[in-house]
Order: sequence, then C-alpha cells, then structure tokens
Amino acid sequence: MKTLPIGTLATDLSDLRQIFLFCLEMLDSVSPGICAKIRKKNVTKLVQSDKVLSPLELVAVQNAIISIKRDINKHSPLYTFFGAHPANYTQYGVWIDLDALHAAENAGIVSQASGDWKGVKTTYVLDIGKDGLILYRRKGRKIIWEMK
Repeated sequence: MKTLPIGTLATDLSDLRQIFLFCLEMLDSVSPGICAKIRKKNVTKLVQSDKVLSPLELVAVQNAIISIKRDINKHSPLYTFFGAHPANYTQYGVWIDLDALHAAENAGIVSQASGDWKGVKTTYVLDIGKDGLILYRRKGRKIIWEMK
C-alpha cells in the first residue's frame, strides 16, 4: 500500500478551495480510484468555479475535505495523521499522532527506547535518539517511519 511521507507537504493553504484541491491531489497520489470518483461529484465543480460560495456550499466543501482526509489517513503511516499542522493550520502534511502513540504505550503496544532494546517485548519500539525519532516494528527491527 502506498503511504505519504511524514512532514510538511504544502504550506500557505488558507483558502478552502486550495485545501480541497491539495487534499484531492494527495488522495490521487495514494488512491487514484477513489480520487476519480470524487472528481465527478458536484463539490469538485463548485471548488473549480470562480463564483462566491454560499454558506451551504462552503459546508459541502468542508464536508468533502473531511471525507478526503479520512480516505488519505488510511494511507498514512502507523501512528500518524494527515491534515493541518496542530500549531500552524496553513501547513498540511502527515504528522505524528502523539495521542495515539501515548495510548499505544499505555496499552503495552509501543515502548520508548534509546538504542538499547534489552527486555523490550512490545510490538513496536519508538527509538528517541540523536538520529531523531524512529518507530520500528520490534521483530526484525523494521523501520515503520522516521523523523530526523
């Protein structure tokens, strides 16, 4: 399955039309079939028009963005999410979901380690070290994602 890279994928997105078109582009990169279906919908035509959108049309565009983001999240790496940066809403990309990581740690699925994995029995290991943040599948030390 195709996934998106972690980090900023677009900046200065403040207009709903820009956000919709960017999200559609990202969905097309991971799931062209679903994207083609969305392109046929009326909301896509609304976004591509030059007319001022009514409040109901704005809600339709917002709902479409939410739906597209949900589809993209199915293609985001484990313990990440696609959307606006939590601190800067004009940056869109794939971000680490700290709440999900903490919940997984509390459930015994993820352990934090720094180089030495002795005694670690969880499925995933979050290695926090000088090389950055790396999430591994413990068995075989397969890298799931990394942020340097």
